[in-house]
Amino acid sequence: MIFFSQEHISKLTKTTNKSAQISWLKENNYRFIVNGAGNPVVFRNQVSGTSNKNDGLLSRETIARKSIPIKPICGVYFLVCGSEIMYVGKSINLLERIGNHLRNADMHFDSYYYVKEKPENLGILEQAYINELSPRMNKLVSSKMKKLTLNGSEIQG
Repeated sequence: MIFFSQEHISKLTKTTNKSAQISWLKENNYRFIVNGAGNPVVFRNQVSGTSNKNDGLLSRETIARKSIPIKPICGVYFLVCGSEIMYVGKSINLLERIGNHLRNADMHFDSYYYVKEKPENLGILEQAYINELSPRMNKLVSSKMKKLTLNGSEIQG
């Protein structure tokens, strides 16, 4: 880890008070940032004396060299919350579709899994998994679809 724990910062500054820690770090010329909880975050190399201009962060060149190309993945995906499969879906671009679900406040999940599949088989495989697993969110989506109307009359789907 490139950051010191709060315990290490307390030992370094000899206090657990956030404001006092920040003051001490400023007085002793340590570079740090303050996180969302108001705690100072100190790069490890600041304390070890090996500080450099980027504080141990990866260089632009390293990031570019080690980057992974984004390729569309076609398949059936499973949105999971804890150990419960909440939703089964299909997409020709899984990462984009899962990203859409992340922005949807009604979709609750903390992990996902997917099975690669050819586009022409997606519908059949998705339906087979929905039938087998009966995910809670698919049931909700299905009941909403049944209430669609066309020219004022209900369509049963």
